[in-house]
Amino acid sequence: MEPDFYWDVGDLSCGQLLVKLKLAFRDEFAPGEVLHLTATGEGIFIDVTAWCGLTGNTLVYSDPPTFIIRKKED
Repeated sequence: MEPDFYWDVGDLSCGQLLVKLKLAFRDEFAPGEVLHLTATGEGIFIDVTAWCGLTGNTLVYSDPPTFIIRKKED
């Protein structure tokens, strides 16, 4: 699976990352598109996993600091 987007957000705080994800998945990404995310902030694994579960987006791969997320179909 080839990602459509690559983000390296470094140690961006969890709250800032979740807002960034919410806005991008709402406004920029089409259904089925894939994000390759690299994030090193504390607690990111828990937050990304929970965010995917709450929003219905698919956490395809998770091996911190790397995450692959697919936007849900409408």
